[in-house]
Amino acid sequence: MGDNGLMSTPRLSERPSFAQRDAYRDVLSDGFAQGRLADEDFDVRLQLVHEADRLSDLESLISDLPRGDLPVPVGSAGGPGSGAGAGVAGMPALSRGSKVLALVLVGIPLVAGVCLGAVTGAARNAQQPASDAGIVGVVDAEESEVLEYRDVARGVEFVAQQDAPTTVRMSPGMVHLEVPTEDGTAYDSVVLLRDGRVSSDPGTVYADEEAPPLVDADDLDADVLAAIVMAAPQVYEEHVGEVPLPVDRLSISADHVDDGYAGLDAEEPVVTVWFSTDEYGAGGGRVVYALDGSRVLEVTE
Repeated sequence: MGDNGLMSTPRLSERPSFAQRDAYRDVLSDGFAQGRLADEDFDVRLQLVHEADRLSDLESLISDLPRGDLPVPVGSAGGPGSGAGAGVAGMPALSRGSKVLALVLVGIPLVAGVCLGAVTGAARNAQQPASDAGIVGVVDAEESEVLEYRDVARGVEFVAQQDAPTTVRMSPGMVHLEVPTEDGTAYDSVVLLRDGRVSSDPGTVYADEEAPPLVDADDLDADVLAAIVMAAPQVYEEHVGEVPLPVDRLSISADHVDDGYAGLDAEEPVVTVWFSTDEYGAGGGRVVYALDGSRVLEVTE
């Protein structure tokens, strides 16, 4: 049986496992929630956790933060194993299966190394100025074309404050909901803009003239969705053999009856992560997950 890196005393020279990266992210998340890290600093350190080649790199990212029960690697100040506690239970790593596209890929777990820890959208938005509408904090003035945690957190909060939608779309600086009208045959487009303004316009009639199943705000977890976004590029690369362009949008909908995902209830929402394209139209592709991130359902170019 493989060692996830938390069962024995770690060494600074080791390449970190998925579980170890997850544990260091938890320390950063706790530091952010306690107000010890600014929003931008937190984002930068999370990215560096993903890029770290050695445990020593991870140690440098938390040197100014309380480490809690995180084991101290051999060679670190404080000695081997000091402060070690129960540790973090490592989730199974992504298996290297077939590269066949558009296949239902049941049973592949969400890569543990991309879980972001228990940082709520409310905590992040508390560090941003409130919008005039009082809905959600305004996104930083510097625009990004890559879907980030803050976009996901805003989206989850926005869904919770609106009528239940049938479809949720999150992109950098924008959240778009399709909210059924009273008769259930059409929907209104409700949009949260980058500057915090909310607009609502009549949409169109549903294809089957009946609203698909609703997306329950209580089922949406910003941390899980953000972890899905971060895991998707590796999943895509595993099965397609190519590194995708960055994620630029995410959608949540239960309108997938025709796809027939094995073991999934027809009214259970799925999460689709979309990759961006370049100026020549190259790139694209998508990865479809179960809403809780436990399974990859489909990978397509």
